[in-house]
Amino acid sequence: MPKAIYCIHALSLYLFKLGVAPQIQDLYGKIDFTAEEIDNVRMELEKYGIQMPAFGKIGGLLTSQLSVDEAMLHAAVIAVNEAVDRGVASDTLTAMQNPNAMLLGLDKSLSELYQEALSQVKGNKASSAQNTLMTAAEREMYDDLLTHAEIQGNVNQINLLSALEVVEDAIERGDVEGLFAGLQCPNLGLSGLCHENALCYLQKLSDARQCKIQRTDSLEPLNKDELQAVLMAANGEAWRHELSESLLSCGHVVRLPVKPSGPCSAWLLWDCAQGLKARSLICIDEHTSLCLFRCANHLLSKLTFWTVTWYWWFVL
Repeated sequence: MPKAIYCIHALSLYLFKLGVAPQIQDLYGKIDFTAEEIDNVRMELEKYGIQMPAFGKIGGLLTSQLSVDEAMLHAAVIAVNEAVDRGVASDTLTAMQNPNAMLLGLDKSLSELYQEALSQVKGNKASSAQNTLMTAAEREMYDDLLTHAEIQGNVNQINLLSALEVVEDAIERGDVEGLFAGLQCPNLGLSGLCHENALCYLQKLSDARQCKIQRTDSLEPLNKDELQAVLMAANGEAWRHELSESLLSCGHVVRLPVKPSGPCSAWLLWDCAQGLKARSLICIDEHTSLCLFRCANHLLSKLTFWTVTWYWWFVL
């Protein structure tokens, strides 16, 4: 069981670093292990050369096998922790910007939020470490310090929340261009954005925001998944509207008599069919794409019949 818990914590930390899942809560006081269980797990992991941070100093920092790059990373991470303890946001940001710290996505304008979040998380981690039964000699450094993964995970989380607030503010102001710019923020990682649908995005997101307020009775902004779902729905609606207009615009072609009056009708039908087929290839909504493709093929089949008929009627 201890090995399973450790692996779950490792997976949680990895997902948190990627910004796709919240960090697992501290399990102190909820699960108890005997000294024998802990020692057995440590021995099993050491067979594969895996260091267990909770039971062995700093994951190889005190061994001769530590590479220069790893030592530089550890030193930079420790420097970030010390800066967090001093409580000066600018100093913390400077330490985080050290290339050896290997932290990505840093935003200077969010330095105060980084400082606040890291200070709180570090304090919680230190408190949990104090409540363990391990002696000072048994505890490793990262029982009290934030790891690289924890720092990066919190940076990603702050960046995401900040980007969501920008989108939320644009929705409240009804700012179409501001909203689209906010949705393009790399920290959100949204796909399928189309500037032509920006006004539709604003309308749909405003409706979704009001629905969430009524449903949850809170002012919590729309999250990333909710934004993506609304964008996909808006894109689908926009494409269906465009399809409807396209079909209406070529309605007179579809209603042409069996014996067309000349080659102009055939060329008009050909242009319409090719336009629909081209649109079917770039549709985001699969159902709309299929409808466009079928409509194009239907028009092309009529074109073949009418071309043969025209040739027979007028040429032969």
